[in-house]
Amino acid sequence: MKSCKPCTSPIQKGEKFFKSQCPKDDDETAKMEKVHFASAVGSLIYAQVCTRPDIAFVVNVMERYLSNPGLSHWKAAKRVMRYLQGTKDYMLTFRRSDCLELTGYSDSDYGGCPDDFKSTFGCIFMLVEGVVSWKSVKKTLTATSTMEAEYIACYEDTRQAIWLKNFISELGVIESISKPFTIYYDNSVVICSLVIIIPRKVKAF
Repeated sequence: MKSCKPCTSPIQKGEKFFKSQCPKDDDETAKMEKVHFASAVGSLIYAQVCTRPDIAFVVNVMERYLSNPGLSHWKAAKRVMRYLQGTKDYMLTFRRSDCLELTGYSDSDYGGCPDDFKSTFGCIFMLVEGVVSWKSVKKTLTATSTMEAEYIACYEDTRQAIWLKNFISELGVIESISKPFTIYYDNSVVICSLVIIIPRKVKAF
């Protein structure tokens, strides 16, 4: 894949992956055994953990099929590599500042996994316009509504934000991190309910 044709996105919009795409007979299984799917996904995991938050979602999805990948999953993994080929000069950037303000962005789907109807949530946190923390995880709980899925994501992201804030405070490098942090959500019901509990601390995007 070193000389592969680059593409502009790590996954096609609306694309879904299923267990039914896994090998259905011995011939398909034998064919996929020749593919180094686990090794490829492992390399992609390394990339997204270290410097590439933009592939976190699709890599999380690929991890679900490590034990029994199908051809569709392999094509999706190769698409991520093609995307990295076209964006290999992208990088995280940071700048010097005496004012540390923690800002987060959060989102969640509702029943996005077609196999068990569990939701996937993602979050990203920034300091002085530089990304410092990110993740995309399928929830262990099954939400019964979009609001519930978003609310669970809100809870998880707030925990992460508090941990980051405490960690930076413990470093003792600067005191401005004591300012309230902001997390942006796109679900109006969750925002309204949080505004009632914590006035003027929640914003929409």
